Amino acid sequence: YEVAATRGGNTPETRMAYLGLGDVRFALNDIMGAIEAYEQARSGLAPGDSLYALVGERLNRIAAPGMRFD
Repeated sequence: YEVAATRGGNTPETRMAYLGLGDVRFALNDIMGAIEAYEQARSGLAPGDSLYALVGERLNRIAAPGMRFD
């Protein structure tokens, strides 16, 4: 993921790579790394964008780890 994200520029594929990288880092308990990757995934997007909302969900999980998202 990291190579795809850093070499992809500002494309939808790059944003998805950053989203995946954030998921991997979160799974590895690298919270700050996950937040960085998620922020890169939504950098430059408008709040109404579906990927912006998806990243927001991921960040909310980090902010409230005791909550369930069923």
